[in-house]
Amino acid sequence: MGVRCRGGGSVPAKHFRDAFTIDTVLSPMDSSGQKVFVIFNPKAGKKDQADEVRAALASHFIPPRWALEIYETTGEEDVAAICRAACERGASLVIAAGGDGTLVGVANGLVHSPVPLGILPLGTGNDLARALLIPLNWTRRWNC
Repeated sequence: MGVRCRGGGSVPAKHFRDAFTIDTVLSPMDSSGQKVFVIFNPKAGKKDQADEVRAALASHFIPPRWALEIYETTGEEDVAAICRAACERGASLVIAAGGDGTLVGVANGLVHSPVPLGILPLGTGNDLARALLIPLNWTRRWNC
């Protein structure tokens, strides 16, 4: 599923929810599954949660329905370029798993791309996720 904006232009904050609608973006599964590319910042948020995040992603995106690839950032790479390359390789969903910095890099890589963006807020601030009303307690949502 993806979020698409009705119309165009800017949206006043109080009308934000009314401006968006949920559309089905991913096609029905075939035998090859959907390619999910995750940009994961293992240093974001709580210390020592990286193994839990990896395990949750692996248990949520299960073959053959999903083909999961996780790229762990070091802070030295061009995240936007990595996302563009993943899209060129056929990613059908790109997930930003980290804080606001990770999310900005991933979003920049998806500009002008039909590939939907998933947000797994793992940072300490998660300002954009808060503004979009995305639940911050991912372990409870994923039953971890």
